[in-house]
Amino acid sequence: MVESKTPTRSIERAFDILECFFKEKQDLTLMEISALVDLSPSTAHRLIATLEKRNYLVRDSESKKYHLGSMVAKLSSVVSGKMGLDFKMIVRKYMVEVHNLYNESTSLYVMDGDKRLCIDRIESTHDLRRVITIGSMLPLGLGAAGRVLIAYLTQDEIDDLYLDVDINSAIYQNIRKQGYCVSEGERELGVFAAAAPIFNFTGKIIASLSVSGPSVRLGNDTLNQIGLVLKEKGLQISKELGYNT
Repeated sequence: MVESKTPTRSIERAFDILECFFKEKQDLTLMEISALVDLSPSTAHRLIATLEKRNYLVRDSESKKYHLGSMVAKLSSVVSGKMGLDFKMIVRKYMVEVHNLYNESTSLYVMDGDKRLCIDRIESTHDLRRVITIGSMLPLGLGAAGRVLIAYLTQDEIDDLYLDVDINSAIYQNIRKQGYCVSEGERELGVFAAAAPIFNFTGKIIASLSVSGPSVRLGNDTLNQIGLVLKEKGLQISKELGYNT
């Protein structure tokens, strides 16, 4: 294996070491880290020692394994706190883009227990529309936005919510396969909708981006076209939040 001693390469290798703990186990031996980043044990140990000194890594005295240190947690809390404040602002610009394309009601939903909570919305300017206020709580199991939030949960998470849902059923497999969901009058007769997921930096679903409107304007072809646009916007938002496909 070729090892470069340039400062830039050393920084890259240090990041490679830290990222091992995102991709693999939470506790790793020196030899495991060495193999994962394709470095000799001596080189890996030298970099790890620097990360230990700065509290990015900690070595357990009994198991001799390394795990992420307090500095990583501090950085994480800063990022997650900032995202909490800026999340709606990040999403809002994409909501405006979608709304400008279709002039249909565009919503942002998050999970709240066994319900979905509308935390932002831009209403259609058409006379015929279904008005939903920010703060409205709606069922998780009905409608495109709710089904998207469910589709990326584990069965254990669903069972903890006491939802009668099989995550491996065809409808949820299809949502995960195509990356968006459409619904036709599921929650309310005559109201059609499309929705796509938003993920955080760990790959966990945190919200769904949705467009809804009357069936007279949203035929099947239009609905699926909107679904594809929402999928693209959701992925762009997710990447801004640190998600890496």
